[in-house]
Amino acid sequence: MGSRNQNQRHQFGSSDRGRRLSVWVVLPISLGWSAAAIAAPAVGEPSLFTSIDPAAHQINGPAAAHSIVQAMEARDRGWSKRHALVPVGAQSRTQRFQDWVTDGVRKIEVLGSIAFRHQDGDRVDQDTSQLARFDLDLTPALSEAIAVSVAQGVTGERAIGSPTLKVLPSEEFSNRANLVYVVPLETGSAYVDTQDGQLLLNEPYRIEVAIAPINVIQVSDACQKVDEMGDPISLLPEKCDKVVSDSRALSSADEEAMQAFENAQRTLVYFANTHGRESYDDMGSPVTSFVHIGKEFDNAFWDQRTNTMAYGDGDGKTFRPFTAALDVAGHEMTHGVVAKTAKLVYAGQSGALNEAYADIFGKMIADDGDWMMGRSLFITQGPKAGIRNLQTPELLDVEYRDDLGRRTSKPYPKSFSERFVAKDACGRHNDQCWVHVNSTIWSHGAYLVHQAVGREAMERIYYDVLTRRLGARATFRVAADQTLKACAALYADGVCQKVETALAQVGLGPRGYVANR
Repeated sequence: MGSRNQNQRHQFGSSDRGRRLSVWVVLPISLGWSAAAIAAPAVGEPSLFTSIDPAAHQINGPAAAHSIVQAMEARDRGWSKRHALVPVGAQSRTQRFQDWVTDGVRKIEVLGSIAFRHQDGDRVDQDTSQLARFDLDLTPALSEAIAVSVAQGVTGERAIGSPTLKVLPSEEFSNRANLVYVVPLETGSAYVDTQDGQLLLNEPYRIEVAIAPINVIQVSDACQKVDEMGDPISLLPEKCDKVVSDSRALSSADEEAMQAFENAQRTLVYFANTHGRESYDDMGSPVTSFVHIGKEFDNAFWDQRTNTMAYGDGDGKTFRPFTAALDVAGHEMTHGVVAKTAKLVYAGQSGALNEAYADIFGKMIADDGDWMMGRSLFITQGPKAGIRNLQTPELLDVEYRDDLGRRTSKPYPKSFSERFVAKDACGRHNDQCWVHVNSTIWSHGAYLVHQAVGREAMERIYYDVLTRRLGARATFRVAADQTLKACAALYADGVCQKVETALAQVGLGPRGYVANR
C-alpha cells in the first residue's frame, strides 16, 4: 500500500496515509469490537442459561438453547460438555446466544461462534446457528507478556491494556481454530497465537470511509496536530468549534459543516423511516461529525471507539471535501450500525461483508440512481470517476504489488471465484486481507437482487440479515445462506427463487441453501 493511485488508496480508510487516525482521543473508548456487552459465565454456572428477557418471546429461555445444543450434540458428541451458550441480548424477534468453551478450569469466548433463534410470525426458525467445531488445547504455551512483546514488535505500536484469551476459529469454520491473545493496541487489536507466537490478525479500530441529536465540530489548526503528510495524529475536541449542537446550527457553521449536518439528518431519516432504527445503535444516541480533519486529507471514516464520523477536505486536485458525497457518509455511518449488530470482524471475508453492507446501504441512503460509490467526490468526472462500482465492479482496477514486489493491477471481483486471496496475515499491507476489494462480490450480488426483486424487498432482506442473522466471523457463504433464510421468512417462494438466482451469478448459488431454509 502507500501508492497514490486513486482506486487503490481511496477506499474510505484502507490507505497507509490514514493509518494513525485512530489514535486521536475524543471520548472514553472501549477496546475494539470484541468488547461487547457479553458477560463471561462464572465458574460453576450451568452450561445453559435463561434469557435476559424471559417474558419477551417464546424463543427465549432454556428451551431455545437446549434445542440448539441438541442439534450440535447430534453432529459432535460431547459438544455440550465443553461449550456454554450465553444470551447476549434480545432484539425484536431474535435471541442471540454467544458460544463459550471450557476445559473445566477456564471459560473462553469463541469469536464469531453464535447461535440465533428467530420468531418470524407464528413460526420459529429453528436452524440459524453459526457454531464453530474444533478440538483445541485451551492451555496457552506462551505468557501474556510474550504476546504483548510480539504484538508491539511486529506492529510497532504500544499496547494499551491487558491481553484477553479467546478462540479464533478458521474463517470457514472448517474444524480448525487457534487459541489467541487479543492484545489491545493504540490503533487496533493484535491476535497472537498462544502456541507459536505468530501474529494472525491485526484488526483496526477505525473503519474509514431529529430522530437523534446531531452535533458537528469544525476542526482547525488550534485543536489538531497533523504529520508531514497532513494526516491527523491528535485532536483536542474541547478546543474545536462546535457549530451544530443538538441539531441546531450556529451562524459560524461553514459549508462543509452544513453538508455534514445534512448527511447525518438524511442517514438518520433513512434508517428510521425504512427500518424503524433510531440512530446507529437503535437507542437514539447522538451522531457527532468532525469536519476539516487533517490537511488536504482525502478520506472519511467512522471511528468505532468514539462512535463519531470524520471528514477530510480532499486534496483540491482530485477530490472535493468528503462531505460532498452522501453515499460516502451513509457508508461510514452504516459501519456504526454494523458495529452494534453483526460486529463483523474487519478482516477477510467478514471484513469484506462489513464494507459491502456499508456500500449497499450507503447507496440506498443516497438514492441517486447511481451504483458508483463516491462519484460526486471527484473533481474531474468520467466513466471511472468513483471508488467502487456495485453494478459493474470490473470497470475499476485494483493496483497492488505481486509476490515479487512488482506493481500490477486487475479488476475488482464480481464473483466469488475472482476474489483476491491473501497469502499472509491480515494487515494494512494487504487491505486487511482485501476487505475493500472483495466487498464488490457481495455488493454486486445485492445490486443483482435489487434488479430482480426491487428495492424494498432487497433492503428489507439485507437489513434483516445484517442485524439479526450474522455472527462476527461470517463468510460470504454464510451470508448467502442467511439471506435465503431471511427471504423465506419474509416473502413467498417466487421472490426467493429470484434472490437465489441473483446470488448464483456471483458464485454463491445453490449449495443446499434452499433445502436448509
